[in-house]
Amino acid sequence: MSPSKPPATAGISLLVAVLGLAACSKAPAYDPNAPSTQSPATVDTRPTAPPAPEPAVAKIGESIEVAELGNVKLSSYDPPQWARATITVTSFKVLRTVPGIPDRFKRPHTNYGRVDIRTKITADPFTLWDQHFTLIAPDGTTYPQTANAAYLDDEFRNVTDSKTSDTPKNPRLGPAEGVLLFQIPDQGLPTGTKLTAELWKGHPFSWQLT
Repeated sequence: MSPSKPPATAGISLLVAVLGLAACSKAPAYDPNAPSTQSPATVDTRPTAPPAPEPAVAKIGESIEVAELGNVKLSSYDPPQWARATITVTSFKVLRTVPGIPDRFKRPHTNYGRVDIRTKITADPFTLWDQHFTLIAPDGTTYPQTANAAYLDDEFRNVTDSKTSDTPKNPRLGPAEGVLLFQIPDQGLPTGTKLTAELWKGHPFSWQLT
């Protein structure tokens, strides 16, 4: 006797069950208002940009703290390490003549603006030189520096690539200390004139001189 065949309805029932299971496992429709189930991204809090100067504007005699790179040698994957350098304008004077500068170098109808600067910095790898500083009026007028400061014993001592440009005549001067001279017209400086500098882009700082 031949074996009995399963009824045809059995295959139909199995097919219906499989289709029903597939329908139940189908992903639900996307709901844009549904709360997110993703974990928040990890935020890298390591410093990569220099901190801003503190304060951004100071008075004569007050110090401004600026960022200087730490002297630890870092790999290209490490964030920079920022230390703090202190720069101070200790005095500002407008003079018609400056002792030590030959009179033949005096330009007509000009005075000298003498700025005394002192710092507390590390010479490596900090960089600071005279051209960082600009004497600027509120309307944007700038007053040029004069090379006659080279005749002074306390001429500004540049720091460039961890090396001082010259041995100062005054041995008490440290890196990035000394005198800057600016050419000022006879009528003087307008109120609000500042000595400004910017060691890192986007982080200017200044001293209110008038």
